[in-house]
Amino acid sequence: MLLPPVRHSPLLLTGLLTLTLALYLRGLFGGFLFDDYPNIVDNDFLLHLDGSWQSWKNAALSSGAGLLRRPVSMLSFALNAYFTGMDPAAFKLFNVFIHLISGVLAYRLALLLIPLLATRNGTATQLSATSQRLLALLVAAAWLLHPLHVSNVLYVVQRMNLLAALFTLAALLCYTVMRHRQLAGTTGSRWQLAGFAGFSLLALLSKENGALIPFFVLVIELFAFRFAAASPVHRNLVRWGLGLCVGAPAVFAIVYMACNPEWLLSGYSTRDFDLMERLLTQTRVFWHYLLWTFIPNIHWMGLYHDDIAYSKSLTTPWSTLPALLGIAGLMITGWRMRNAAPGLCFAIAWLLVGHALESTVIPLEMVFEHRQYLPMYGVFLGLVAALATTLQSLPRLALWLSLAALLALTLLTAQRSRLWGDPQHLMLSMAQDHPHSPRSLFEAGRALLDQPGSVDERHQRALAGRDYFSRAMQLSPTYVHPAASMVMTYQHEAAVPAALMADLTHRTAHMQRLSPLPILLVIRAAAHKQLKIAPEAMAALVNATLGNPSADNLSRGLVLTNYGNYLATAANDPQAAIGVTLAAIELEPRYALFQLNAAYLAEQLGQPQLATQHLANAELLDAIGEYKDEIVALREKLNAKGP
Repeated sequence: MLLPPVRHSPLLLTGLLTLTLALYLRGLFGGFLFDDYPNIVDNDFLLHLDGSWQSWKNAALSSGAGLLRRPVSMLSFALNAYFTGMDPAAFKLFNVFIHLISGVLAYRLALLLIPLLATRNGTATQLSATSQRLLALLVAAAWLLHPLHVSNVLYVVQRMNLLAALFTLAALLCYTVMRHRQLAGTTGSRWQLAGFAGFSLLALLSKENGALIPFFVLVIELFAFRFAAASPVHRNLVRWGLGLCVGAPAVFAIVYMACNPEWLLSGYSTRDFDLMERLLTQTRVFWHYLLWTFIPNIHWMGLYHDDIAYSKSLTTPWSTLPALLGIAGLMITGWRMRNAAPGLCFAIAWLLVGHALESTVIPLEMVFEHRQYLPMYGVFLGLVAALATTLQSLPRLALWLSLAALLALTLLTAQRSRLWGDPQHLMLSMAQDHPHSPRSLFEAGRALLDQPGSVDERHQRALAGRDYFSRAMQLSPTYVHPAASMVMTYQHEAAVPAALMADLTHRTAHMQRLSPLPILLVIRAAAHKQLKIAPEAMAALVNATLGNPSADNLSRGLVLTNYGNYLATAANDPQAAIGVTLAAIELEPRYALFQLNAAYLAEQLGQPQLATQHLANAELLDAIGEYKDEIVALREKLNAKGP
């Protein structure tokens, strides 16, 4: 027997789930963060759900991310918004329960695969039912309690990744049960096949990572089942079926990218790295993921890892070539040991498959911790299976080492979850742990600015924030956000320094992937006379934004319509303001806000007929009622003045 017998593993699993829930409860009250805002908090389709079929459909398709728009994930956000409102704790709790359900599936899958992977040179390790349950529980516990997952579970928008992992595990569990039934000669496999297909579709519609399910199945077949079947006919059926499921999407992807290279390469036009730099850098990032997995120092973790330098060549930095050779060595070693240690080979193959989509050619952000979420599970599963034979002779040592490791993971996750429950502390901590990360420094400075308080308190925090913004600006010469926030620290002061405005304008013109939000904040603050900016400096900033090649028509229109408000209020030039606002409408004529702003300005200029015309256009375009109150108020004002 591998470990001392424990009769009540269901109670242990329940205890594990309860412990995991307790650890994450401390982090539920940290509020929304970063990408939560454009995807959820500021998503008009989530804010204006009325229970109708059309409103649910609009919400499900309201994401611009991915080829399929991730409707399952967006629908889950809509359900949260409809029943709990925009309560971040409720959204985060939903994420925690997804993590817990995934833990149950992870346990069940490990229970079925460990006996198949715990072999050495073709000889299976004899494991009792209790030992199998304990080993599966160890895999599930290490995965559920790992502190790296805190940034995945408590970051609301990462529900997309959580749901994809949940449905992937469910699909793989259905497949594994189906294969066990086939080998045992029992009936009922059609239900598992239907479950496999259904969960695979749900995973794909949650996030594109669901497309990796056939490749995970291939890993399971290669190292666990080894294409075993009750008859040669069944064996060929498995081989050909899996070959089709794996080969068809792979061939399609290769042919599509070969015929449409601009689809792939155009994404790099808005990145500060190219395809080769990304591929080389990912070899080093791969080892970061493994380092965080096996040495979970929470001070190495964080939302942003832009302090990891890009690899410009095989020797710059010097660690690139060893990282590449290390991955090649892992692959060669794994294949050569496929008979001697299938568990180890399973771990390596699962890890590589898990990163095949997000850590290769697609021009995504270079590093995110959530990418190790599902890959980590396979690593733990394979390694526990590979060590089963060795641990069999040392049962008590295995027990105490396992308990010590799980205790360490528990304490680290508790510490990190508590940190995530305090947004300001989280941002300042990230800046301290990653002093060379421009984004971490920027977020720390912004956290100080966003805190409420008296005028004097806010002024003192603004001065403290300038240090963070200045350091971020020095590290990244084209990063707009810290420069715009630096400008915002001059609210209610004599004037924004001309040199600072010139720097912001230069960054805006050269930013590779323009985000209009920081520019809009500056323009709006100036329009409300909270910032004193010279008119020529404001005009230069607007022109730099409009001239940035990465700016789309909506971004340009938003800048123009807000610039129109600035001209009408701060510059006291309503005639120029209406011209700028009409230019915004010309760029994006179907955007209700631009028509509404034109109506406001026309009313101010004493042109009620023109105001009424733009107001009618705004009402027609405002299908979800986002500006309903403003439209009604302006119409009443126009009616009160008479014809």
